Amino acid sequence: MEKLRLLLVIQLGAFSSRDHADNFMSSAREKLTGEEVIVRKTGNIFAVTIGSFTETRKAESYLYYVKSKGYDKAFIKNIKY
Repeated sequence: MEKLRLLLVIQLGAFSSRDHADNFMSSAREKLTGEEVIVRKTGNIFAVTIGSFTETRKAESYLYYVKSKGYDKAFIKNIKY
């Protein structure tokens, strides 16, 4: 049996349209540095996330940076891999 692992990412936004998610991702890549910004598809939703952290402390620290750049609604999200 495989062990389920959790990874922490910071979600910047979520969209029902891939085009809107891609545009948001491009804008975020220009404003944020240090971590990769990607689009993750879950069902019919396209979530724009940044980073991949295994430690809560590091995710929280980076979330502070993200919010300082204007992404006030960003939050830490657990994803399974």
